[in-house]
Amino acid sequence: MQLTERVRIYPTLEQEEVYKVVYSKVLQMTIRTLNADYNSFFEQRKNGDTNAHPPGFKGKDHFTTMMYNQSGFTIKGQKISLSHYYNDVPLVFELLRNYNKVYQVNVSQVEEKYYLGIVHEVPEKPYVDNGLYQAVDLGITKTVTAVNTESKFFEVTNPRPDKYWNPKVDELQSRRDHCKKGSNHWKGLNRVKNKLTRKCSNQIKDIQHKLTRKLDF
Repeated sequence: MQLTERVRIYPTLEQEEVYKVVYSKVLQMTIRTLNADYNSFFEQRKNGDTNAHPPGFKGKDHFTTMMYNQSGFTIKGQKISLSHYYNDVPLVFELLRNYNKVYQVNVSQVEEKYYLGIVHEVPEKPYVDNGLYQAVDLGITKTVTAVNTESKFFEVTNPRPDKYWNPKVDELQSRRDHCKKGSNHWKGLNRVKNKLTRKCSNQIKDIQHKLTRKLDF
């Protein structure tokens, strides 16, 4: 018989000073995200997925996202200010436009660059039936076909940049997996692999965005 005892760990004074630097909501959302990851893992195991693994440990170098949920930020006009300070410098940024109701602000880092992701309310436009319709068939593999009520026909072959990038990514991942995890060589290969993955994803998004503009014919 095994007994499990829960022990509450109290932070030291030095740790408390470190925690005070971060807004409380950010810490709460980090714990909530971790809890959601573990719940997903347990649910997969419960459903019989033996390949599911629990979330792995990630050090401070991998923590690149902060989530401000409903508070910790202030928006006035086209300026947003966060509760954090960087070397006593307030974090105030210019926004591209005004927002009605903001629910959440995410601060993320990608290759030494920082981005703000804003989750906000979008006013719903009233529906207007202009009597014009078009049908779109996305196909299964590569062809997009569309036709509208004016008998205009549109057909295009969807490019597949993933066929170019996937072999390169797989090769880098194979080389990375043969290295000691966390070593400088492993980090270098992992950095290049992530860069190629982002390139592939960005190309697909760019192609899809341009394609949607062509479909309005």
